[in-house]
Amino acid sequence: MTISCSPTGVQVEIRNRSDLAIDSIRVYTSTQASEILFARLDGGETQLQFLNMEEETAVDGKFYVTYSHGSATYHEPIGNFTNGVPLFKELTIVVAPNGVRSERR
Repeated sequence: MTISCSPTGVQVEIRNRSDLAIDSIRVYTSTQASEILFARLDGGETQLQFLNMEEETAVDGKFYVTYSHGSATYHEPIGNFTNGVPLFKELTIVVAPNGVRSERR
């Protein structure tokens, strides 16, 4: 998953590098004011969506991703924002068989 910043939101890219499908994918803020949903991501597939953060006015919080992989459900913190603006320009999240890897830029 790659997250690129703008003052009103972030572009979210999810990369599934496992052989299993991941589903029920939700990317959201800790305030619950902003969220996007991905229904399913097959192994090797990548998808993009925009997370609109216009409702995150002058607040601090975190980004989270929740998803199901096989029979397990995961909840991962994936970044921060302050005053309604992300603290990074890009965040890549890769779902792999051995876990989630992230890189901030």
